[in-house]
Amino acid sequence: MDARWSQLGGNSRKNIAKTLTAATIALLRVQPSQFDPVKVRTALREWAFNANRRPDAPREVVTVLRWVERNSLPVSTWEDPERVDDVLRAIDTRLDGKLAAAWSRKRNRRILNVVMKYAIKRRILRTNPFPKVRTRRLRRRPRTPWTSVA
Repeated sequence: MDARWSQLGGNSRKNIAKTLTAATIALLRVQPSQFDPVKVRTALREWAFNANRRPDAPREVVTVLRWVERNSLPVSTWEDPERVDDVLRAIDTRLDGKLAAAWSRKRNRRILNVVMKYAIKRRILRTNPFPKVRTRRLRRRPRTPWTSVA
């Protein structure tokens, strides 16, 4: 994200930070019990995934981010299909547990695909772990013109 930070608009930055936050939390070894979940999400979204604010993070945020760093799974985890499914489920789900809107799910998956392409380009990953399955749109039946109904 830092590589393109200066080229992105505010809403794009916000959406990328939200998606990466959900993915990061899905890839933790254990869920943070000593920290409030809201504080963990805020630390990731507002500080870890914000290139401008990161250097000025308060001490309590740095503590949370160090805990996340210690408890994050290794990059090799992306080769495990079950873990990839966990991440996809996490980015497709709202905080209240309901399924996110279709457009939000599509945007979040696109964001992660861009991140994966960047990781492949930097030789951090060998292949893109996301499934190549594309959902097909349902074709609408042609409507009968109203002039031919009579």
